Amino acid sequence: MYSKRYFEDYHFGELKNQKSLCKAVKETGYSIETDDANPMTIRLLIAHDNLKQIICLASQWHTTGPLIINMGNSSPLPMVSGALSHDPIVRPDNHNTKSFNLIEVHKALFGFFSNLNSAMDRLAYEINILYQIEMNKPIIDWAYFFGNAHKDPQKPIPLLKDIVNNHNKQRINWIIECRNRLLHDGILNVELNGSIYLQKYPGDSNKDVKTQMKDECENAYSEIVHTIDEIYGSLLTQIETWGLPLKIR
Repeated sequence: MYSKRYFEDYHFGELKNQKSLCKAVKETGYSIETDDANPMTIRLLIAHDNLKQIICLASQWHTTGPLIINMGNSSPLPMVSGALSHDPIVRPDNHNTKSFNLIEVHKALFGFFSNLNSAMDRLAYEINILYQIEMNKPIIDWAYFFGNAHKDPQKPIPLLKDIVNNHNKQRINWIIECRNRLLHDGILNVELNGSIYLQKYPGDSNKDVKTQMKDECENAYSEIVHTIDEIYGSLLTQIETWGLPLKIR
C-alpha cells in the first residue's frame, strides 16, 4: 500500500531533496527515517498546521476589530516576557456576537515554534547520523552544528554552515529566540493593534520593536524549509561523491 511519507507528498515541490536523500541512505546502516514514518515530515507538517492556525487567527482578528474587553482577572505581577497575563475577549462594536480569544493565538504560537525548532534539531540529529560525529552524545541540536545568536557551533561543518550563512540568519535566530522565550516563560509578548504583532527581538527587553505575526511566521517557515532542503541536497551530493559515512571537508 502506498504511503505518503515525504513532505513533498503533501506539499508539491517543497523539500524536494528529502525523498532522494532518504532513499540513498536506506538499508546502508545510516538511515534517517524509520520503516513506518519520516520524523522530519511529521514535524514540518505539524508546524504547517500551526502556521495555518496563525494565519486564520490573524485574519479573524482583522475582521473582528480592535476593541478589547478584559473578561478575566489580570495578575498583579508582571509577566517575565511582558506578555498579557489574562485572556482578553474581543467584542467589536458592530458585531457583539463575535469574540476573539487571545489564548488561541498563544496556543498556535507555542505549537508553531516548538515544532519548527524540533525540525531544526531533527536535521542536526540526521546530520550526526550521516557524519557519525557524536554517536554517544545523548542530545544533538541545531546549535551544535550551526550555533545561534549567543554561541558559536561546537562542530561546524563548512559545506553545511555556508548554506545556513547564505540564508537569513537573523530570521533563523529569531525562530530560536521565540522558542527559548516559550520554554522559559511559556508565552510570547503579543500586541493587538490593527494587526497582531510579536517582538522582533524577543530575547532583548531593551529593544521594543514589533513585527507582524502572520508575515513573520510565514517567512520563518519558508526560511527553514528552504534551508533544510538545501542542506539535504548538499548531503546527497556528498554521499554520491564520497560515500558513507561522510567526512568533514
